[in-house]
Amino acid sequence: MHPLSLRRRLTLLVSIFFGLVHAFHHRSVGSNSIKNSLSYSTNRIRLESQPVAPKIEDPIRTIDDKEEDDDNDESDVLVDALTFKLAEMEGLWYSDDFYGSHGREWVKVSAKLVGETASSALVAVKVTGDPNVPAGCITYQTKSWPSLGEKVAAEIQVRADPTDPDGFSWLPGELTLIAKNEIRLMCYYNPFARSVGSFFRQNDDESEEGCDDENDGTNLGE
Repeated sequence: MHPLSLRRRLTLLVSIFFGLVHAFHHRSVGSNSIKNSLSYSTNRIRLESQPVAPKIEDPIRTIDDKEEDDDNDESDVLVDALTFKLAEMEGLWYSDDFYGSHGREWVKVSAKLVGETASSALVAVKVTGDPNVPAGCITYQTKSWPSLGEKVAAEIQVRADPTDPDGFSWLPGELTLIAKNEIRLMCYYNPFARSVGSFFRQNDDESEEGCDDENDGTNLGE
C-alpha cells in the first residue's frame, strides 16, 4: 500500500473521531437541558398541586376566648336570676301585727348578696319606724333566699331602750314565704318567748294609707 494512502486514511479516521466526539458532546448538552427543563416543570407542577395546610388557631388564645365567653354567660345567668327574684320580692311590704302596739309599719324589701358564692338573700329596711327601731334601720334580714312554702333562717333587729343609741341587737328568727304576696316572720326572744307576724306586699291603696299612718308606742319593738 502506498504510504500517502495510509496517511490519508489516518487523517480521515482522526477527523471522523473528533467529529463523533463533538457530536456526542452537543447531544449530551441538549439532553441535559431537556432533562433540566422537564425537572423544573415537574417540580413546579408538584408545588402548585400540593394542598394548602389549614390554618391552625392558637390553642391558648382559643381556650382564653372560650373561658371568657363562659364567664360572661355565667354572669348573665346570675344577673337574670337576681332580676327575676327582685321582680318577685322587692317593694313595699307592711305588717299590722308583728310590731305589737306600734301598729302597722311599712318596710322596703330588697335583695342582697351574701357569702363567697354571692347567693341571694332578703333585707328589709323600715319606711315607717317606731322609737325602738326608727325608720331607715334594718328590721330583718335572711341568710338565704326563700322559696314558696320554705322556711329560711333570719335575724331581727331590736332595741329595748329607745334612749340607748348603742342598744341595738339581733335576735334569731325564721321567715316563711307563705304566698307570693305574704311573708310570715317569727322572732325568738328566748326559748320560751317568741313573736310572730305577717307581712303583705303593698297595693296602691294600702301604700297610700300606710304611709299616712303615724306609729307610736314604748314597748319592745323590732
